[in-house]
Amino acid sequence: MQGRFGHHALTDSVHFVVAVAADDHEVDRVVSGLSSGAFHRPAVAALRSHLAALQRFLDETDPATTPCAIVCEDDVMLHNDFAQRLDTTLA
Repeated sequence: MQGRFGHHALTDSVHFVVAVAADDHEVDRVVSGLSSGAFHRPAVAALRSHLAALQRFLDETDPATTPCAIVCEDDVMLHNDFAQRLDTTLA
């Protein structure tokens, strides 16, 4: 994943968050009240990981200089023009 962002010269703008495992005790707590809890484990773990990434963004950035964040899965594939399109979108 670092290589993918490096290819687009974005490594200085990227921060990685350790994923929450599907067997995490907090995932257990959430899925315990759901029918088919095992089925929901990966989705709940991914959601908790994304929430952790967003919390880190809120805690560690200044909205005046970093007004937004993009949260991606580790298998994200970026378009060849990703950096240019991102600049255009954020302009």
